[in-house]
Amino acid sequence: MQRYLYIIFAIVISACHSNRQEDAHHHIQPKVVEAKGYVVPNDSIQPPVVIKIDESKLKRFEATASKVIFYQEL
Repeated sequence: MQRYLYIIFAIVISACHSNRQEDAHHHIQPKVVEAKGYVVPNDSIQPPVVIKIDESKLKRFEATASKVIFYQEL
């Protein structure tokens, strides 16, 4: 008889414990704050560096048939 009481007690405790964890996750929300911007002065901005390439040196190859991979999320 005591064995059954221990099993029932363990089931009740585990069921109550999992509910508390789920409820705790629902109450946590991210904190929303106002964004503060910064205007960069024009004298501190540099033009971008442009690097030219020779397109004749690029290797070209033909695309092959694509392969679809299915996966299952847990």
